[in-house]
Amino acid sequence: MSPSCSDGGNVLEGQITYHPLTSSPGVSICFEDSVCGSCQSLVDAIVAKLAATSSPDETDKVEDRRREWPHHDGSVPALLISAGKCNLCRIISKELGRNDSCCENYTVEVPQDKPNGTSFRVIPKTLPHQLSPAIERWDFRLYQRVESSTACQKDDGHSNNKFLLPGWYKTDRELTFVPGNYPDTPEVARTVQGWMDRCKTSHPSCSRTRVNSPLPKRILDLSAPDGKIHLYESKGETVPYATLSYCWGKSVALKTTASNYSQHLQGIRLDAFPRTLRECIPLCKSLGFRYLWIDALCIIQDDPLDWAQQSAAMTAIYHGGSLNIAVTDSVDCDEGVVRETAEFSAAIGTLRSVQVAGSSSDIEVGDAVNIRVFGLPKPGIHPQNESVLYSRGWVLQESLVSVATLFITHNYLVWECCSERCEEGLEPSEPFAGIHPTRQPTLKASWLVANNAWLNDLDLAGVHDHWGVDMECWVMSRPLRQEWFRIWYYWVAHLSRRRLTFSTDKLPSLAGLASKLATSGHGTYVAGLWKEDLIIGLSWFPQGTLIRHKARAPSWSWASVDGPFGYLWCLMLGTKFQGRRQMKEDLDLHITEDSVTEMYPGSFGEVRGGSIEAIGTVWPSKANQNPSIKKELTFEGVFDGHKVTIGKGTLGQGFFLDEGHEEFDYETASGCRLLWITSIRAEGASSSRCGPFLIFLIIQETGERENEYRRIGAGWVNQSPGKHWQNKPKTLLADNGQRMPIRLV
Repeated sequence: MSPSCSDGGNVLEGQITYHPLTSSPGVSICFEDSVCGSCQSLVDAIVAKLAATSSPDETDKVEDRRREWPHHDGSVPALLISAGKCNLCRIISKELGRNDSCCENYTVEVPQDKPNGTSFRVIPKTLPHQLSPAIERWDFRLYQRVESSTACQKDDGHSNNKFLLPGWYKTDRELTFVPGNYPDTPEVARTVQGWMDRCKTSHPSCSRTRVNSPLPKRILDLSAPDGKIHLYESKGETVPYATLSYCWGKSVALKTTASNYSQHLQGIRLDAFPRTLRECIPLCKSLGFRYLWIDALCIIQDDPLDWAQQSAAMTAIYHGGSLNIAVTDSVDCDEGVVRETAEFSAAIGTLRSVQVAGSSSDIEVGDAVNIRVFGLPKPGIHPQNESVLYSRGWVLQESLVSVATLFITHNYLVWECCSERCEEGLEPSEPFAGIHPTRQPTLKASWLVANNAWLNDLDLAGVHDHWGVDMECWVMSRPLRQEWFRIWYYWVAHLSRRRLTFSTDKLPSLAGLASKLATSGHGTYVAGLWKEDLIIGLSWFPQGTLIRHKARAPSWSWASVDGPFGYLWCLMLGTKFQGRRQMKEDLDLHITEDSVTEMYPGSFGEVRGGSIEAIGTVWPSKANQNPSIKKELTFEGVFDGHKVTIGKGTLGQGFFLDEGHEEFDYETASGCRLLWITSIRAEGASSSRCGPFLIFLIIQETGERENEYRRIGAGWVNQSPGKHWQNKPKTLLADNGQRMPIRLV
């Protein structure tokens, strides 16, 4: 799509645009009064480095090295105080606030080696127990205003101009002007319609995945003659519809409740919608869709039962839609599809040229050029995968199951279906068939594998051609059910790295996917795990410090914690090595009964509690509380007298507490046990990686019932040849530990 204000790259009359700042000796900045001293010294350092010019060819060969700059000593509280007066601090603090993480410190880096570097980098620092920030860094770039002689707009920081940010392949870093009604423009409609038509007519993989499902229970009707948007109670019609993925933010101004339900049936004025929704509805109509599904309006938000039922139907809703429109970079529904200039930039002053002997400048002596700093999220090759939207838990299943998704990013449009990914301005094959090849699985391709497996159709030949992934790494001779479970572990590990506005949504956010698998007759759902693979399902490992929510799910379920976790590498997607259990009847955990009580039976969502009755082999713990040395929790005699130390990731083993070691109450260590789960071997792997891997849980007495325990951690030992423990576990027999009944809660 060509910028509507340009013709052959030239700015048309009456329009303002911005180019990366250029400088030379004899040029200085006259700062606005509102710019604080810390920001002035930061910008002066960049301009001084920029003035030390070199030729473009030489510059391109210089490595982009950076050095830290002491901006308010990296203190977020100090930054916030300064933001009350300083325009640039205000923008920096605002962008950091978009991260949805409570960082107390940040780092500023400036170019060290690149003479023409026009940006400084801001990196948030989070606390150890927090998720990684939604956006890992911002590049704040200096731009100079360019306008025609007839332009009369004043650069006063209140302009409602909109610009698309430069994409990864745009080396000139120029901002692209878009009209105020973006994305509802003829250019966007033509581009997206072309992608849609090619998908329908030329993609066999998409045809196999696409379903002709009836309209959801409720949906928005965009075609009413009164110009209003009506909530519509469907009657089972099978017609095309679109869905919307977006970030609610801390709250959503417009949603359907029991009190306004009848009013919404009568119609809602377009100007009553939050800005993001208001900008997407016209685009949906321009693409020929009469119906649009938006969660805030199509679910009765204050009706717990309706919410639970519709959450379980979410996979069917998004899978049945013809197109999912995903707004990737807006942190809430009031921000809009593309932010206006004043929302992510600050005017900091003017660039002036003075006469310096022997120097020349593009700026005439005495001229003034307005300078503005724009906050640009880290430019990525796949901006939709590095966006605020993709950090949200609910979006996982939305992006997985949609046959086709249009990502509206702050950089450009991105199309993704089950057969290809296209970026605006590039040929479909350019960025994904040779420039950035990968053998790692993608979420969309994992859904294609899962969906075709559910349909008992493993004809996936076209996937390799379009996605560049080796399907032999995914679908081998293993049973289909085991393949589904591997995919499920891959999905829940992804979910653990995403955010949820409401902590109680951990299980509901995957309820639709769970319902799809369970109702296909291939598994019994047990609080985020599967009864048919429960032994393996229990063996998730913390990959960082977790926060446990005791009332949300049983401790043995990953749904009880917030924070990143994963499974043994040979149990996940992306490897051709198949993890198989090596049964040890006298040691393995033998589950006799499992029980979970759902908040709303059949919803696959929130649970009231759950338990597992089993027979297992355990070893008692020993806590070292000597104040002269570091506190340790150990289990002695497990491996022929050798001890296991919790938190010490030594060669060939790793044992860790879910909530970290600093918070552990060592006075209760006598109630801890090491529980053997099973042994896993990676078939086909090299001798040093094949295992077997011995899997354990760390459990602790609840004190409420005899032999009742809760999970507090997990561990593994690699018995592969050449590993430290290779000869020790051979003496691991049942009489080394105690075989006893266990109740896990």
